[in-house]
Amino acid sequence: MPAVLLALLLVVAAAVVSRTGRREAEAGSAAIADLDLGLRRTALNDDRVPPLATFPDATPGGNDRLARAYDGAPPLIPHSLDGFVPITLSENTCLLCHQSGSTDPADPPQVPRSHLTDFRRAPDVVRETVASARWNCTACHVPQSNAPVLVGNRFGGRR
Repeated sequence: MPAVLLALLLVVAAAVVSRTGRREAEAGSAAIADLDLGLRRTALNDDRVPPLATFPDATPGGNDRLARAYDGAPPLIPHSLDGFVPITLSENTCLLCHQSGSTDPADPPQVPRSHLTDFRRAPDVVRETVASARWNCTACHVPQSNAPVLVGNRFGGRR
């Protein structure tokens, strides 16, 4: 039975293709150029390399904080990551400053309560330290750079 259905499907598809091809030939349509296919509008080998971005070599506390890209965006890291990475299972040096408990606005921003909650295993428990899902800070937080905007963006953040 499945072989019969497959054969019927192939016959119908061939008829549709045949009719479509006849209509295009009657309309005098030309072939579509390679560069008119898809979204890319340039040849693959015409890629231009973007300018190299530089990152701050400022020490913690030695650089101004940038505004967030949109409401709810993770803040950018305003200092060099030298000596802070890699973040390992047993060591996260970001927390030396960002989980110090300080409430002074001049001090580094502290880890928010959302980072102290394991939303998968214990969503009602606020821990003393960062939850395992939030342990790798650089998965969301990236250093500031002078990288130019390569593609325009009208995203306005969460509403």
